[in-house]
Amino acid sequence: MSMPVMALFTRALRQEARLVRTYLIRVGLLVFVLFAVMSAQAQAAFVGAPGLMFFGSLVMINFFFITFVGLGLFASAITEEKEEMTLGLLRMTSLSPLAILFGKSTSRLLSAALLLAGQFPFTILAVTLGGVSMTQILAAYCTLLAYIVFLANVALFCSVICRRTANAGGFTGFIILAFFCAPSLGKMSLDGLVWLNVISAASLLYGLFSGLFLLMGRASPFDKLIRIMRTGFSEPAIDFQVISNILLGVVFFLLAWALFDLCTRQQKQAAPARALLVKRTSRLRILGAGRAWRCALAWKDFFFLSGGVVAAAIKFLAIGLAVGISFYIAWTVEGGRVDLEFAGGTAMIVSLITLGIELVACGTRIFHEELKWKTLPSIMVLPFSPGELAYRKLLGCAPALIPHLAVFAIGVCLAPGPFFETLGEMLTEMWGVVFVVTIVLFLHVLVYFSLIVKRWALLLTIGVFWIGGMIFGTIISILSMMMISFGGGQDPIAVFTIMLFTALTIWIHFAIGWRLRKEAGA
Repeated sequence: MSMPVMALFTRALRQEARLVRTYLIRVGLLVFVLFAVMSAQAQAAFVGAPGLMFFGSLVMINFFFITFVGLGLFASAITEEKEEMTLGLLRMTSLSPLAILFGKSTSRLLSAALLLAGQFPFTILAVTLGGVSMTQILAAYCTLLAYIVFLANVALFCSVICRRTANAGGFTGFIILAFFCAPSLGKMSLDGLVWLNVISAASLLYGLFSGLFLLMGRASPFDKLIRIMRTGFSEPAIDFQVISNILLGVVFFLLAWALFDLCTRQQKQAAPARALLVKRTSRLRILGAGRAWRCALAWKDFFFLSGGVVAAAIKFLAIGLAVGISFYIAWTVEGGRVDLEFAGGTAMIVSLITLGIELVACGTRIFHEELKWKTLPSIMVLPFSPGELAYRKLLGCAPALIPHLAVFAIGVCLAPGPFFETLGEMLTEMWGVVFVVTIVLFLHVLVYFSLIVKRWALLLTIGVFWIGGMIFGTIISILSMMMISFGGGQDPIAVFTIMLFTALTIWIHFAIGWRLRKEAGA
């Protein structure tokens, strides 16, 4: 460890070992594992293989946790130095590009791998619960470790070529999504071309691309984990998926190393993105920001945070394209036996999904951007209370929801029956109200965490809700069984849940204002 190339790597490992965050994550995972074991033992009388259920939930949660970390922790390895204008200082030292990449990325990769390996002894409990073999456990952990290597180095490559962490995370997410979806979408496209008589199923082109998509499917860790979860799994722990993921990780690391000097040669002052704004000298200046509104804060957030009119138009077209693709796939699979009501339902589902993504993005950025660019003290001196300031910023984010709501309204017009039927069930069933209250609580917690942590507010919120949901879900299950045994219904439990979540939302609502005052005075 005395080699110069390992100097920053050693320092990063020692610093990571002393962080409170590391121990909090380990404690959180330990609590989750313990509750998962308790849940599996409680359901042992109702399911045939409680060990498989425990093992499956633990493995899949680790898979999604690793993915979220890759979009946040790994993708910020180099971009955080670019944003803080400290990469030039690192380049002025005797550290080589390889030393910087090892110290900033590989150290995080090793920390994540150790965090995953620390769960291995607890996962062996699944064997004693029944339904899982040791071969499945070894194969699952080899799959996840190889996936970490692949994801970390993809994120490192994106972090080298991008200037901002958000761009690096988005580019990483696009590559990973393409890696997972390309086999099925590619095979579907090939079959569609054969069905349209564009190419022949016996042609060399069809065979070449079919083999390529087959190899990509075998390299997918998600498909491998699905196979591992099946009873009777007997494949080797180290197979094509493990080897290919590690080799792809090495390739992306070498690409990051090769492009490091080229992408970090010039260091520019980081600034908020303004890519979607039209210049005043352009012919499309009517789509630009123009003069400030009477509510200047709402105008600023709509155009400079949400992207303005151009971003709204792009979102509307993107959502419409997603609905059209979904309808076309259903039309092809069902042989044309779909109607406008199905199209309306598809439009409502897709728009609700994109609306949720938009709300999460607004909740993450609404105050975090002010902290990031150190503009919060400036706007806090305006003659507004913190509450009025927050509401004005929310007003600026509201127009960004119009494309999603417009597509949803079109879906309602095409399928009014299913919409009013679902709405009536949600209003009559108390658990529908619980779902809405939970979403409101989630957004409040997300905004509060965005004021506390520098990054990963969404990941922290999901983790808190996941672990808290398991604990609260276990308590609710026990109370529900007690209510049923005494001949009562579940409405009192739903009412209690609504009251509890509403009280927590109100408390966090005021805590956000208190946190704003504290951050502005810091």
